[in-house]
Amino acid sequence: MKTGTRFQDILVSFFNDAGNPVREFIFNEGTANSAKTLEAVAAHYAKFFSFVTGGFINLTPQDQADMVAFMKLLD
Repeated sequence: MKTGTRFQDILVSFFNDAGNPVREFIFNEGTANSAKTLEAVAAHYAKFFSFVTGGFINLTPQDQADMVAFMKLLD
């Protein structure tokens, strides 16, 4: 496997909801997460899937709440 091809860009910097300064990072191993809450993660993925699928996958607010409730059960 070629270095740098294991992970997919999930457009965190593209959407930049928090208005953070955009920085270039190169990851060879591991993952990165800048969300402060599970709700923020769910909202990001709702935006991400809508964007990359042209609106074909649309996570409603209820879908997002259900995802967060499920993830909290895993803790």
